[in-house]
Amino acid sequence: MQRTGNVLRVHFADRKGTFLAPLIVLGIVVIVIGLIGAVATATGTDREALWEGMQYNGAVWALLGMGIGIGFATMGQHLSFALGMGITRREWVIGSGLMFVIMAASITAIVVIGKIIELATSGWGMGVRMFDTVHTGTGPWWQTAIQTFLIALAGMCFCAMIGSVWNRWGKTGLSWLGGVALILLVLVFGIGIIAPWEQVLRLLETLMGFGWGVWMSVLAGSTVVSAIVWAILTRRAEVR
Repeated sequence: MQRTGNVLRVHFADRKGTFLAPLIVLGIVVIVIGLIGAVATATGTDREALWEGMQYNGAVWALLGMGIGIGFATMGQHLSFALGMGITRREWVIGSGLMFVIMAASITAIVVIGKIIELATSGWGMGVRMFDTVHTGTGPWWQTAIQTFLIALAGMCFCAMIGSVWNRWGKTGLSWLGGVALILLVLVFGIGIIAPWEQVLRLLETLMGFGWGVWMSVLAGSTVVSAIVWAILTRRAEVR
């Protein structure tokens, strides 16, 4: 337990970068959203139309995007320091995984509280929204909690996995990974161009028709896979 605490202390040593900077960014985004609402109110914009349109507002990614930085920092910025302190790779994975859960839960709490306030005040009194969006789920608060937690956790695990590829194989590993991703994109777009348009539309309708639970299961599954690959590669990761 003490060793896990040491890992958490490594992660939280840079409190300004971990906590203060994201909160400042979030504050700036909230101010921008507020200005949009103020301008819309001053110009007599239909609040119902504004509320409906802003369900696609992606400003919440200013908060969800924390997972990207945390995931990369786990393998790039902090690993060498942790190993120098005598922390084993196994302890690093366990402690970092706990940190991912803590940070994902913190992000989720902010989003859920923001959503509750947003709904109670009809969009902060201006018909705008930042937290009750399709990105975090426009359903009940518990769906938003699950969706936000999984998105944040998936982002951290996936980026930590990419970081472990870098630590293990360097630029060569990232090049191969990028090449595979590019081939898959070409195949997908190629099939979309060659296939009859009616079949493409039917496929898109099928994908869009999947229920919320199915997509959350896919997200959870991808998180587990990323975490497993990250844990395996960390055992052989080189210090860079």
